[in-house]
Amino acid sequence: MPSPILDILRRPSRLLLAALTFAMPFPAHAQFGALAKKAASKLAREGAAMSGVTTAPPTFDDVILELDETRLQAVIAGLNASANVTAPGGATRATLMQRAGAANEQRNALLEGHDKDLQRYDEETRRVNMCTQGVLDSLNNAHNAEMAKKAATLAAGGDPMNSAIMKEVMQMTMESQKRLAAGDTAGAIQVQRAMAKKHGFDPARDSLQAGKRCGSLPAKAAWHRQADSLLVVANASMRQAQELDEQAAAAGAKAAGMTAQQFAMARERVQAYVSASGNPSSSWRYSPAERKALLPKLQQLRAII
Repeated sequence: MPSPILDILRRPSRLLLAALTFAMPFPAHAQFGALAKKAASKLAREGAAMSGVTTAPPTFDDVILELDETRLQAVIAGLNASANVTAPGGATRATLMQRAGAANEQRNALLEGHDKDLQRYDEETRRVNMCTQGVLDSLNNAHNAEMAKKAATLAAGGDPMNSAIMKEVMQMTMESQKRLAAGDTAGAIQVQRAMAKKHGFDPARDSLQAGKRCGSLPAKAAWHRQADSLLVVANASMRQAQELDEQAAAAGAKAAGMTAQQFAMARERVQAYVSASGNPSSSWRYSPAERKALLPKLQQLRAII
């Protein structure tokens, strides 16, 4: 009967594959919307603000707050606080999105006319990976058989629970998980490989054997490498923009003295008012006190919203 111990000891190659998988960039066309706007849009659909043609004011509650003079001043403080949040180095959200867009445009230009090259590269990569996985699985089965024999020998020698091996495996697993939790993937793999070697097999040697049978992954042309680099830049910039959205929303809510939902809704309602130049459609309703507070500050709000 195959021993589960080998599956634990085999994890170095699987861990490495997982690490490489998580290192892959986001899709080229991934877009990150502001969390505040998403929340506000959902609330606007669900709340009383989307109830159709009527002159009645909205129904205010714990999320939809009336934007009277005092509360509008708090929202303005929050909007200013949000606008002042920048990424390390001083980049704004607009700057980051422009950087991402420019990198994507350059990447698309590099990839133009290389569809067949990319298809060949993907097909060869898939072939090598499938072949490699097949070889590694075969070698793993052989190692499992060896470990089963070793376990049987230990059992015959008075160690029916294989306590020596299990204790060792548990210690290795705990140390490996500890390093993974600290972000040390390479260290975790090193611990597991040392344990594997101690029991007579080497994942690195298995990988070398698989490479001899299946060949190496295809090399990337210069234009391909450059396109990948640009994708990294685009994704990193978009990721920073997303983080900036979250930080700006939190800073704005704090400065306004509101919850994240309250500030998101208030900002969305103010933005709708400004976008309509003070004459929003019936989809967005405002109380007389809100209109009285908003109209004199229309230009000020337009500059910061």
